[in-house]
Amino acid sequence: MNHTPAVTIVVPVYNAMPWLTEAINSILAQSIGQDQLEVIAVDDGSTDGGGEELDRFAAANSCVKVIHQENSGGPGKPCNVGLDNATGEYVYFVGADDYLGPKALEKMLAMARKADSDIVLGKMVPAPGFGNRAPRGMWGRTEAKVDLFSSQIYLALSQVKLYRRAFVERHGLRFPTGQMVSSDQPFAAEAYFRAEVISVVADYDCYFVRNRPDDSNVTRRTHDPLPWLDQAERLLDMIAEYVPAGKDRDHLVTRHFRFEILPCLGGKHPRFADRWLNHSGPAEQRKVLDRVKELTDTWVTDIVLEKLAPDLRLRAYCLRENKIAELTEIVRAQLSPAEKATADNGKVYLSLPYFRDPAAGIPDEMYALDNIRVVHRLETLDWAASGHLTLGGFAHLTQVDTDGQTVELLVRKRGSDVEYRVAAATGETPQLADDSTPYDYTHAGFSAGVDFATLAEGAPVAAGIWDLSLAVHAKGVTLERRLGAERAKDIATGHRLRVLPDGKGGHHLADAYFSVAGNLSFEVGGKLRDITDKARCTKLDSSRSRLDVTVHMPLADVGDGLDLSLVATRPGKTVVMPTELRADDEGSLVVSHLSSPLMKLRPGTWTVKARLTHEGGKRTLPVTRKGGAPATVGILPRVDALLRKLLRRG
Repeated sequence: MNHTPAVTIVVPVYNAMPWLTEAINSILAQSIGQDQLEVIAVDDGSTDGGGEELDRFAAANSCVKVIHQENSGGPGKPCNVGLDNATGEYVYFVGADDYLGPKALEKMLAMARKADSDIVLGKMVPAPGFGNRAPRGMWGRTEAKVDLFSSQIYLALSQVKLYRRAFVERHGLRFPTGQMVSSDQPFAAEAYFRAEVISVVADYDCYFVRNRPDDSNVTRRTHDPLPWLDQAERLLDMIAEYVPAGKDRDHLVTRHFRFEILPCLGGKHPRFADRWLNHSGPAEQRKVLDRVKELTDTWVTDIVLEKLAPDLRLRAYCLRENKIAELTEIVRAQLSPAEKATADNGKVYLSLPYFRDPAAGIPDEMYALDNIRVVHRLETLDWAASGHLTLGGFAHLTQVDTDGQTVELLVRKRGSDVEYRVAAATGETPQLADDSTPYDYTHAGFSAGVDFATLAEGAPVAAGIWDLSLAVHAKGVTLERRLGAERAKDIATGHRLRVLPDGKGGHHLADAYFSVAGNLSFEVGGKLRDITDKARCTKLDSSRSRLDVTVHMPLADVGDGLDLSLVATRPGKTVVMPTELRADDEGSLVVSHLSSPLMKLRPGTWTVKARLTHEGGKRTLPVTRKGGAPATVGILPRVDALLRKLLRRG
């Protein structure tokens, strides 16, 4: 019986030494095992010894098949040859100078089979030390099914995805040949449009993108804008074929004006740089400009214009309004060292030619920087037993100077309009000095104190969840940002428990924690559900005279006035066990019961729980074993007790 591999890996190869060796090794080391792999490496006429290296791998590994061919002029034909020879249930493409994480295929295959996926995107990240160019924006979370319009997956148009091979063959998907630029984009785009289920694996680094130091990757060597414009037009036509006019189409169209079409006029990427402006003759300049304008006039709706980044939005507006002289000067200024943006009346504007020039008549909103954001880092966090919180760090607005800046700490009750504002002290941040930017971020420090026992106009805060944010005010501009997602490594992520007065003569348990998104919140008088859900009994051993229990709880700190202990319970009976607290390597507290004599526990089944005791009362929290079952232990009758009982009966 012929064996069908789970995955065929297609590797198009052209002059990728020495990185090719690591690429193939990373494939062969996949956790699914080589018996589940078919590797088809297509040598497209390499002259650097890559073909011989592939033959060496094939001789030593039966799952590797090498196909040698004359150079075809681009990666499209080698990919097609690989597809024509593939026999796996799924097919995946790997660039010859990139590499995989050890469990990449395991993770993607598991998702494909669970979700019945036609396509699975595995998280792509830059290889350490080789630039930062990798698709971003679509790795927020792992999802079994996404669509093109509510997600950012259309930003990722490389062929690097796991495809169901039957799906590829059913639709006759193949790469265009003879193209030096982006031959993978038409293949990936059509696959997107035809797929019924597209999935994303975002919780594992599957694919490491290596951008060569000399930028010599095949598709990065062509700097003539015209092939890129031709390709973009073909893709725009494909979008129109599959997606009706409207906001969904505009969402996809924006991607091509953002990455290929408008950057043809110049940009930081070495693909185009300043070729159009400074290294083209008048005829080529006119030809490129006419093509960009034609595409802009045809495809850039008001929605697309609004979606574009400010620098590109300004270019598109000038093209639509036929302001070619203004466009040329604006592009020239964009390619020069950046000038400080202009802050005015609560908004920030690009400092570029023709801003508020009555003769040019370009609206202010074309210059408006709507991507200003708060950059922050929480560097200190201390919560006293009394309920007084002190924290500090730095925060500033991007592209706005920090001199004269003020910061407020916002404490908001979730689900209500209750809010308390606390003015933060400011401080110097010389570590943020950066000669590469014209902006001064050296006055971005902040520190603030919040007393939860008196915050509500001298009274304790009410029960509920309280979220912490920062409001940064600089040069008339104010923006807010939830606090905590960026923080110092020595700030433990676990929960912090305190006892606070409830304002009625009693007390609340209060829990400070970082959410899944990393934001800092406080739950006052809550059920501590997150702690309960994560409390795990990792050791539960009994012998003739001892019971040893270890429980891991997601705690960073338990304040004075709180006693945390383990208890063993059964109907009508609770036994408090000797307990110690200590931190493990991950910073959470470990609760360990220290070998209690079993004579305290009568025969039967006992359930281990955690108990929090304070002057206002006590709270018992369930503890589970791995898998979610309650942490229970059976205590057998002691032999000597049984003997005495039998003797009495005799």
